[in-house]
Amino acid sequence: MPAHENGNEAELEALEAFVVDPDLERLEELSGQFNLFEAIGATRMEVRHSDFLAFLLDPSQSHGLGDFFLKRLLQKILAGPGRGTEGITPIHLDLMDLGNTSVRREWAHTDILCVNEGNRLVVLIENKIDSGEGEGQLAKYLHEVERAYPRSAAFKTIPLYLTPDGVAPADDESPYVPVDYSLVCKTLDELLETRKSVMGADVVTTINHYVTMLRRRIVSDSEIEILAKKIYEKHRPALELIYLQRPDEQSEWSKRFQDLVKAEDQLDLDHFVRPRIRFVPKEWDAIKPTTLGCS
Repeated sequence: MPAHENGNEAELEALEAFVVDPDLERLEELSGQFNLFEAIGATRMEVRHSDFLAFLLDPSQSHGLGDFFLKRLLQKILAGPGRGTEGITPIHLDLMDLGNTSVRREWAHTDILCVNEGNRLVVLIENKIDSGEGEGQLAKYLHEVERAYPRSAAFKTIPLYLTPDGVAPADDESPYVPVDYSLVCKTLDELLETRKSVMGADVVTTINHYVTMLRRRIVSDSEIEILAKKIYEKHRPALELIYLQRPDEQSEWSKRFQDLVKAEDQLDLDHFVRPRIRFVPKEWDAIKPTTLGCS
């Protein structure tokens, strides 16, 4: 059998193995499910994540959760050795009534600021999805918050740094506590299990969509990310072949335009260098060049 036929057979086998892989079917199922947050293009927009999280954290909002999400998320963040900050532990939080907490967006450019005057508690959340922290940004925000809610007035501020992977701030001495979106997912899962009866069906559906979107698009151990990497490792030759055969939209439009020029009796295709096409009227060919001289 000729070598090129052997090559074609190997490529065909690679493609067949790719299309019948159940992991691919699962990936298509996950990525094809309707999701409200994906539909409105909010998957990687920090401002939209901050808006929705602020809504859930605010006890006065219409979700019917009261201070449950705010309190439970803080308890999970501060649980474990060395995670307590400002002397506040999950036990302290459990005894607090956070129902009167005010939740603000973009206060002094901070992403989310939660203030509970009665307990003299302030929670500052800096949220990062794709962007990194600016130089001195975190320290500046914390300084502004502590100036408005000073220690001298017995306020305690818990600064949180929320990212997909829970990375720590660049400054090793930063007081910000790193938090990852997986913890947000777990807390919302618990909320859906234990508080579903006090939430409206529309709220439950929306939170389900948000958690699904986080696991599909944001958290580092998302099922979509794991499946995509697994499929690529198993079917790299087939995927590279598919990539090489992908439609080249620019070339297709260029060919169509050249055909249009060639079909026009009054035009000549003068020169083509991708991505430019140059054409001229045929009547220009009849124009004789003139020589300009000086006397």
